[in-house]
Amino acid sequence: MRGGRRALVAVVGAGPAGARAAELLAAGGMEVLLFDPRAPWEKACGGGIPIHALDHFPELRELGPQGRWVERVRLLAPGAGELAVEAAAPLLLVDRRILSRFQLERAVAAGARHVPRRIREASPTAAGFRLVDDEGGSYDVGYVIGADGASSRMRRLLSPGLQPVQTPTRGRFVPIPRDAAPELVVRFRDGFPGYVWEFPRGQTASIGVCHLEHGAARGELEAALLEHLAAAGVSADHPAYGHPIPLLRRGGHRRPGLFGGARWALCGDAAGLVDPITGEGIHYALRSGELAARVLLEEGTLAGYPARLAGEVLRELRIAHQYASRFYRAGFTRAMIEACRLSPRLRQVLANVVAGRQSYGSLRRRAIGALLRDRVGLRPTVAVLRFVF
Repeated sequence: MRGGRRALVAVVGAGPAGARAAELLAAGGMEVLLFDPRAPWEKACGGGIPIHALDHFPELRELGPQGRWVERVRLLAPGAGELAVEAAAPLLLVDRRILSRFQLERAVAAGARHVPRRIREASPTAAGFRLVDDEGGSYDVGYVIGADGASSRMRRLLSPGLQPVQTPTRGRFVPIPRDAAPELVVRFRDGFPGYVWEFPRGQTASIGVCHLEHGAARGELEAALLEHLAAAGVSADHPAYGHPIPLLRRGGHRRPGLFGGARWALCGDAAGLVDPITGEGIHYALRSGELAARVLLEEGTLAGYPARLAGEVLRELRIAHQYASRFYRAGFTRAMIEACRLSPRLRQVLANVVAGRQSYGSLRRRAIGALLRDRVGLRPTVAVLRFVF
Protein backbone atom coordinates (compact mmCIF):
# COMPACT_ATOMS: atom_id res chain seq x y z
CA MET A 1 0.00 0.00 0.00
CA ARG A 2 3.02 2.27 0.14
CA GLY A 3 4.12 4.64 -2.60
CA GLY A 4 0.74 6.01 -3.63
CA ARG A 5 -1.29 2.81 -4.19
CA ARG A 6 -4.99 3.53 -3.63
CA ALA A 7 -6.90 2.39 -0.56
CA LEU A 8 -10.52 3.27 -0.08
CA VAL A 9 -10.52 4.26 3.61
CA ALA A 10 -7.77 5.32 6.00
CA VAL A 11 -8.54 5.11 9.70
CA VAL A 12 -5.94 6.95 11.74
CA GLY A 13 -5.77 5.67 15.31
CA ALA A 14 -6.59 2.17 16.58
CA GLY A 15 -8.23 3.09 19.87
CA PRO A 16 -11.90 2.35 20.61
CA ALA A 17 -13.24 4.71 17.92
CA GLY A 18 -10.79 3.87 15.14
CA ALA A 19 -10.71 0.12 15.65
CA ARG A 20 -14.50 -0.05 15.76
CA ALA A 21 -14.82 1.96 12.54
CA ALA A 22 -12.14 -0.13 10.81
CA GLU A 23 -13.80 -3.40 11.85
CA LEU A 24 -17.22 -2.40 10.55
CA LEU A 25 -15.90 -0.93 7.29
CA ALA A 26 -13.75 -3.96 6.53
CA ALA A 27 -16.60 -6.32 7.40
CA GLY A 28 -18.74 -4.28 4.99
CA GLY A 29 -16.35 -4.99 2.12
CA MET A 30 -14.28 -1.81 2.08
CA GLU A 31 -10.51 -1.72 1.79
CA VAL A 32 -9.26 -0.28 5.08
CA LEU A 33 -5.84 0.86 6.29
CA LEU A 34 -5.67 1.24 10.07
CA PHE A 35 -2.74 3.46 11.05
CA ASP A 36 -1.33 3.32 14.56
CA PRO A 37 2.37 3.00 15.46
CA ARG A 38 1.72 1.91 19.08
CA ALA A 39 -1.31 -0.37 19.06
CA PRO A 40 -2.09 -2.33 21.09
CA TRP A 41 -1.14 0.06 23.86
CA GLU A 42 -1.84 0.85 27.49
CA LYS A 43 -3.56 4.12 28.27
CA ALA A 44 -3.21 5.81 31.59
CA CYS A 45 -6.85 5.94 32.68
CA GLY A 46 -9.41 4.17 34.79
CA GLY A 47 -10.34 1.65 32.11
CA GLY A 48 -14.02 1.53 33.01
CA ILE A 49 -16.48 0.42 30.32
CA PRO A 50 -19.92 1.80 31.25
CA ILE A 51 -23.09 -0.23 30.98
CA HIS A 52 -24.52 1.64 28.00
CA ALA A 53 -21.35 0.74 26.08
CA LEU A 54 -21.73 -2.92 27.05
CA ASP A 55 -25.40 -2.80 26.08
CA HIS A 56 -24.63 -1.33 22.68
CA PHE A 57 -21.45 -3.33 22.04
CA PRO A 58 -22.11 -6.72 23.70
CA GLU A 59 -18.93 -8.27 22.29
CA LEU A 60 -17.00 -6.30 24.92
CA ARG A 61 -18.41 -8.64 27.56
CA GLU A 62 -15.95 -11.22 26.26
CA LEU A 63 -13.28 -9.24 28.12
CA GLY A 64 -14.89 -10.06 31.47
CA PRO A 65 -12.44 -12.83 32.48
CA GLN A 66 -9.50 -10.46 31.90
CA GLY A 67 -10.97 -7.57 33.88
CA ARG A 68 -13.17 -6.98 36.90
CA TRP A 69 -16.93 -6.61 37.20
CA VAL A 70 -17.86 -3.91 39.68
CA GLU A 71 -21.31 -3.10 41.06
CA ARG A 72 -20.52 -0.91 44.07
CA VAL A 73 -19.45 2.73 43.96
CA ARG A 74 -18.33 4.57 47.09
CA LEU A 75 -18.73 8.36 46.91
CA LEU A 76 -16.96 10.67 49.37
CA ALA A 77 -17.40 14.43 49.76
CA PRO A 78 -16.18 16.93 52.38
CA GLY A 79 -18.71 17.33 55.18
CA ALA A 80 -20.95 14.52 53.90
CA GLY A 81 -18.99 11.41 54.73
CA GLU A 82 -19.49 8.63 52.23
CA LEU A 83 -22.31 7.00 50.34
CA ALA A 84 -22.29 3.52 48.85
CA VAL A 85 -24.27 3.21 45.61
CA GLU A 86 -25.08 -0.07 43.93
CA ALA A 87 -24.79 0.46 40.17
CA ALA A 88 -27.84 -0.38 38.09
CA ALA A 89 -25.78 -3.13 36.45
CA PRO A 90 -22.15 -4.27 36.74
CA LEU A 91 -19.48 -2.12 35.10
CA LEU A 92 -16.47 -3.77 33.47
CA LEU A 93 -13.00 -2.48 34.27
CA VAL A 94 -10.14 -3.69 32.11
CA ASP A 95 -6.57 -2.69 31.30
CA ARG A 96 -6.60 -0.54 28.19
CA ARG A 97 -3.89 -2.66 26.58
CA ILE A 98 -6.27 -5.63 26.77
CA LEU A 99 -9.12 -3.61 25.26
CA SER A 100 -6.83 -2.24 22.54
CA ARG A 101 -5.56 -5.70 21.59
CA PHE A 102 -9.09 -7.11 21.52
CA GLN A 103 -10.38 -4.40 19.19
CA LEU A 104 -7.32 -4.42 16.95
CA GLU A 105 -7.57 -8.18 16.48
CA ARG A 106 -11.25 -7.89 15.57
CA ALA A 107 -10.50 -5.18 13.00
CA VAL A 108 -7.70 -7.21 11.41
CA ALA A 109 -9.83 -10.38 11.42
CA ALA A 110 -12.54 -8.44 9.56
CA GLY A 111 -10.02 -7.54 6.84
CA ALA A 112 -8.50 -4.20 7.88
CA ARG A 113 -4.74 -3.89 7.42
CA HIS A 114 -2.85 -2.55 10.44
CA VAL A 115 -0.07 -0.17 9.36
CA PRO A 116 2.26 0.64 12.30
CA ARG A 117 3.04 4.14 11.03
CA ARG A 118 2.18 7.65 12.19
CA ILE A 119 0.44 9.92 9.67
CA ARG A 120 2.03 13.36 9.62
CA GLU A 121 0.45 14.96 6.52
CA ALA A 122 -3.00 14.90 4.92
CA SER A 123 -3.54 16.82 1.68
CA PRO A 124 -6.86 17.01 -0.19
CA THR A 125 -6.91 15.56 -3.71
CA ALA A 126 -9.60 15.38 -6.38
CA ALA A 127 -10.51 11.88 -5.23
CA GLY A 128 -9.97 12.21 -1.48
CA PHE A 129 -6.68 12.64 0.38
CA ARG A 130 -3.00 11.91 0.06
CA LEU A 131 -1.52 10.86 3.37
CA VAL A 132 2.18 10.82 4.22
CA ASP A 133 3.54 8.78 7.10
CA ASP A 134 6.52 9.42 9.36
CA GLU A 135 8.82 7.39 7.07
CA GLY A 136 7.84 9.23 3.91
CA GLY A 137 5.40 6.63 2.57
CA SER A 138 2.36 8.02 0.75
CA TYR A 139 -1.17 6.67 0.51
CA ASP A 140 -3.95 7.88 -1.79
CA VAL A 141 -7.30 7.25 -0.11
CA GLY A 142 -10.88 8.18 -0.77
CA TYR A 143 -11.88 8.78 2.86
CA VAL A 144 -10.17 9.54 6.17
CA ILE A 145 -11.47 8.84 9.66
CA GLY A 146 -9.40 10.60 12.31
CA ALA A 147 -9.43 8.81 15.66
CA ASP A 148 -5.94 9.51 16.93
CA GLY A 149 -6.67 10.63 20.46
CA ALA A 150 -6.78 13.75 22.60
CA SER A 151 -3.76 15.41 20.94
CA SER A 152 -4.99 14.48 17.46
CA ARG A 153 -2.84 15.50 14.51
CA MET A 154 -5.71 14.65 12.16
CA ARG A 155 -7.94 17.14 13.97
CA ARG A 156 -5.36 19.87 13.40
CA LEU A 157 -5.03 18.92 9.73
CA LEU A 158 -8.71 18.34 8.89
CA SER A 159 -10.59 20.71 11.21
CA PRO A 160 -8.33 23.36 12.75
CA GLY A 161 -11.39 25.22 14.03
CA LEU A 162 -12.19 22.34 16.41
CA GLN A 163 -9.96 22.97 19.40
CA PRO A 164 -11.05 21.06 22.53
CA VAL A 165 -9.75 22.21 25.89
CA GLN A 166 -7.05 19.82 27.12
CA THR A 167 -7.70 19.17 30.82
CA PRO A 168 -5.12 17.24 32.88
CA THR A 169 -4.97 14.06 34.91
CA ARG A 170 -2.36 12.53 37.22
CA GLY A 171 -2.30 8.99 38.56
CA ARG A 172 -0.55 5.82 39.67
CA PHE A 173 -0.91 2.16 38.72
CA VAL A 174 -0.96 0.13 41.94
CA PRO A 175 -0.76 -3.71 42.00
CA ILE A 176 -3.75 -5.32 43.71
CA PRO A 177 -4.67 -8.93 44.55
CA ARG A 178 -7.42 -10.64 42.59
CA ASP A 179 -9.56 -10.87 45.75
CA ALA A 180 -9.48 -7.11 46.36
CA ALA A 181 -12.87 -5.50 47.04
CA PRO A 182 -14.61 -4.94 43.68
CA GLU A 183 -15.66 -1.33 44.17
CA LEU A 184 -15.03 2.06 42.65
CA VAL A 185 -14.08 4.95 44.89
CA VAL A 186 -14.78 8.54 43.85
CA ARG A 187 -13.66 11.35 46.17
CA PHE A 188 -14.84 14.92 45.56
CA ARG A 189 -13.08 18.02 46.86
CA ASP A 190 -14.79 21.33 47.66
CA GLY A 191 -14.30 23.90 44.91
CA PHE A 192 -12.36 21.40 42.79
CA PRO A 193 -13.88 20.74 39.33
CA GLY A 194 -12.98 17.07 39.17
CA TYR A 195 -12.44 14.10 41.44
CA VAL A 196 -10.01 11.48 42.70
CA TRP A 197 -10.73 7.91 41.66
CA GLU A 198 -9.77 4.35 42.54
CA PHE A 199 -10.63 1.87 39.78
CA PRO A 200 -9.63 -1.80 40.26
CA ARG A 201 -8.80 -3.08 36.79
CA GLY A 202 -7.18 -6.42 35.88
CA GLN A 203 -3.93 -6.79 37.84
CA THR A 204 -3.62 -3.17 38.89
CA ALA A 205 -5.75 -0.41 40.32
CA SER A 206 -5.73 2.93 38.57
CA ILE A 207 -5.69 5.63 41.24
CA GLY A 208 -5.81 9.10 39.78
CA VAL A 209 -7.23 12.60 39.79
CA CYS A 210 -8.79 14.60 36.97
CA HIS A 211 -9.42 18.34 36.68
CA LEU A 212 -12.22 19.03 34.20
CA GLU A 213 -11.54 22.71 33.58
CA HIS A 214 -8.75 24.47 31.74
CA GLY A 215 -5.87 25.92 33.70
CA ALA A 216 -5.08 23.40 36.46
CA ALA A 217 -1.40 23.08 37.31
CA ARG A 218 0.25 19.67 37.39
CA GLY A 219 1.44 20.36 40.92
CA GLU A 220 -2.13 21.01 42.11
CA LEU A 221 -3.27 17.65 40.80
CA GLU A 222 -0.25 15.81 42.14
CA ALA A 223 -0.84 17.30 45.59
CA ALA A 224 -4.49 16.20 45.56
CA LEU A 225 -3.46 12.71 44.47
CA LEU A 226 -0.73 12.37 47.12
CA GLU A 227 -3.16 13.50 49.81
CA HIS A 228 -5.61 10.78 48.76
CA LEU A 229 -2.93 8.10 48.55
CA ALA A 230 -1.73 8.97 52.06
CA ALA A 231 -5.29 8.85 53.42
CA ALA A 232 -5.80 5.46 51.76
CA GLY A 233 -2.51 4.12 53.09
CA VAL A 234 -1.11 3.58 49.59
CA SER A 235 2.50 4.29 48.70
CA ALA A 236 3.11 6.89 46.00
CA ASP A 237 6.12 4.88 44.81
CA HIS A 238 4.36 3.29 41.84
CA PRO A 239 4.42 4.02 38.08
CA ALA A 240 3.02 7.51 37.50
CA TYR A 241 0.96 8.65 34.55
CA GLY A 242 -0.73 11.70 33.17
CA HIS A 243 -2.79 12.31 30.06
CA PRO A 244 -5.12 15.02 28.75
CA ILE A 245 -8.90 14.78 28.63
CA PRO A 246 -10.26 16.75 25.65
CA LEU A 247 -13.47 18.66 26.30
CA LEU A 248 -15.41 20.58 23.68
CA ARG A 249 -15.53 24.33 24.11
CA ARG A 250 -18.78 26.16 24.69
CA GLY A 251 -20.82 26.20 21.49
CA GLY A 252 -18.79 23.48 19.78
CA HIS A 253 -21.72 21.06 20.07
CA ARG A 254 -23.79 23.35 17.86
CA ARG A 255 -21.31 23.29 14.96
CA PRO A 256 -21.52 19.73 13.58
CA GLY A 257 -19.63 20.75 10.44
CA LEU A 258 -16.45 20.83 12.55
CA PHE A 259 -16.67 17.05 13.00
CA GLY A 260 -16.73 15.88 9.40
CA GLY A 261 -17.39 16.41 5.72
CA ALA A 262 -18.06 14.37 2.60
CA ARG A 263 -14.72 12.56 2.76
CA TRP A 264 -13.57 12.87 6.38
CA ALA A 265 -14.76 12.41 9.94
CA LEU A 266 -13.36 12.89 13.44
CA CYS A 267 -14.29 10.42 16.17
CA GLY A 268 -13.69 9.77 19.86
CA ASP A 269 -11.13 11.84 21.74
CA ALA A 270 -9.92 13.34 18.47
CA ALA A 271 -13.32 15.04 18.26
CA GLY A 272 -13.45 15.92 21.98
CA LEU A 273 -16.36 13.53 22.58
CA VAL A 274 -15.96 13.19 26.34
CA ASP A 275 -18.47 13.57 29.18
CA PRO A 276 -17.52 16.86 30.92
CA ILE A 277 -18.86 15.68 34.30
CA THR A 278 -17.32 12.21 34.51
CA GLY A 279 -14.48 12.45 31.97
CA GLU A 280 -15.74 9.17 30.41
CA GLY A 281 -15.09 8.78 26.71
CA ILE A 282 -15.07 5.08 25.77
CA HIS A 283 -18.80 4.92 24.99
CA TYR A 284 -18.71 8.06 22.84
CA ALA A 285 -15.60 6.82 21.07
CA LEU A 286 -17.19 3.50 20.17
CA ARG A 287 -20.46 5.18 19.20
CA SER A 288 -18.86 7.80 16.97
CA GLY A 289 -16.63 5.26 15.24
CA GLU A 290 -19.67 3.10 14.55
CA LEU A 291 -21.68 6.08 13.26
CA ALA A 292 -18.93 7.08 10.82
CA ALA A 293 -18.66 3.52 9.49
CA ARG A 294 -22.42 3.05 9.19
CA VAL A 295 -22.89 6.33 7.33
CA LEU A 296 -20.11 5.52 4.86
CA LEU A 297 -21.36 2.00 4.26
CA GLU A 298 -24.97 3.08 3.84
CA GLU A 299 -24.50 6.29 1.86
CA GLY A 300 -21.13 5.93 0.12
CA THR A 301 -20.03 9.25 1.64
CA LEU A 302 -19.33 10.68 5.08
CA ALA A 303 -21.43 13.78 4.39
CA GLY A 304 -24.21 12.54 6.68
CA TYR A 305 -21.91 11.87 9.64
CA PRO A 306 -22.07 15.35 11.27
CA ALA A 307 -25.87 15.30 11.36
CA ARG A 308 -25.99 11.76 12.77
CA LEU A 309 -23.38 12.68 15.37
CA ALA A 310 -25.33 15.79 16.34
CA GLY A 311 -28.52 13.82 16.89
CA GLU A 312 -27.05 10.82 18.70
CA VAL A 313 -24.01 12.16 20.58
CA LEU A 314 -23.56 15.93 20.53
CA ARG A 315 -27.02 16.69 21.94
CA GLU A 316 -26.32 14.58 25.03
CA LEU A 317 -22.90 16.15 25.53
CA ARG A 318 -24.35 19.63 25.12
CA ILE A 319 -26.77 19.00 27.99
CA ALA A 320 -23.93 17.51 30.06
CA HIS A 321 -21.93 20.72 29.54
CA GLN A 322 -24.88 22.75 30.83
CA TYR A 323 -24.79 20.71 34.05
CA ALA A 324 -21.01 20.42 34.44
CA SER A 325 -20.22 23.81 35.96
CA ARG A 326 -23.07 23.41 38.47
CA PHE A 327 -22.03 19.89 39.45
CA TYR A 328 -18.64 21.01 40.75
CA ARG A 329 -19.97 24.16 42.40
CA ALA A 330 -18.85 24.29 46.04
CA GLY A 331 -21.21 22.35 48.27
CA PHE A 332 -23.18 20.54 45.59
CA THR A 333 -21.57 17.11 45.91
CA ARG A 334 -22.12 17.27 49.68
CA ALA A 335 -25.80 18.13 49.14
CA MET A 336 -26.13 15.42 46.50
CA ILE A 337 -24.84 12.76 48.87
CA GLU A 338 -27.13 14.02 51.66
CA ALA A 339 -30.14 13.99 49.33
CA CYS A 340 -29.34 10.50 48.04
CA ARG A 341 -29.00 9.27 51.59
CA LEU A 342 -32.53 10.53 52.29
CA SER A 343 -34.12 9.54 48.96
CA PRO A 344 -33.95 5.94 47.74
CA ARG A 345 -35.40 7.01 44.39
CA LEU A 346 -32.78 9.71 43.87
CA ARG A 347 -30.11 7.20 44.83
CA GLN A 348 -31.44 4.94 42.07
CA VAL A 349 -31.23 7.82 39.59
CA LEU A 350 -27.61 8.32 40.64
CA ALA A 351 -26.98 4.58 40.26
CA ASN A 352 -28.24 4.79 36.69
CA VAL A 353 -26.00 7.81 36.02
CA VAL A 354 -23.00 5.85 37.32
CA ALA A 355 -23.91 2.88 35.12
CA GLY A 356 -24.43 5.06 32.06
CA ARG A 357 -28.12 4.17 31.72
CA GLN A 358 -29.47 7.59 32.72
CA SER A 359 -29.35 10.14 29.93
CA TYR A 360 -28.77 13.78 30.75
CA GLY A 361 -31.77 14.63 28.61
CA SER A 362 -34.23 13.11 31.10
CA LEU A 363 -32.15 13.67 34.26
CA ARG A 364 -34.04 16.80 35.35
CA ARG A 365 -37.45 15.13 35.22
CA ARG A 366 -36.30 12.00 37.04
CA ALA A 367 -34.40 13.87 39.76
CA ILE A 368 -37.31 16.18 40.52
CA GLY A 369 -39.74 13.27 40.55
CA ALA A 370 -37.55 11.35 42.98
CA LEU A 371 -37.24 14.31 45.37
CA LEU A 372 -40.96 15.02 45.37
CA ARG A 373 -42.03 11.42 45.83
CA ASP A 374 -39.59 10.81 48.70
CA ARG A 375 -40.27 14.22 50.31
CA VAL A 376 -36.64 15.03 50.94
CA GLY A 377 -35.79 17.97 53.24
CA LEU A 378 -35.62 21.53 51.95
CA ARG A 379 -31.87 22.22 51.94
CA PRO A 380 -30.66 19.19 49.90
CA THR A 381 -33.72 19.52 47.66
CA VAL A 382 -32.90 23.14 46.84
CA ALA A 383 -29.26 22.24 46.12
CA VAL A 384 -30.26 19.51 43.68
CA LEU A 385 -32.86 21.74 42.03
CA ARG A 386 -30.21 24.41 41.49
CA PHE A 387 -28.16 21.78 39.69
CA VAL A 388 -30.88 20.56 37.34
CA PHE A 389 -32.20 24.05 36.48
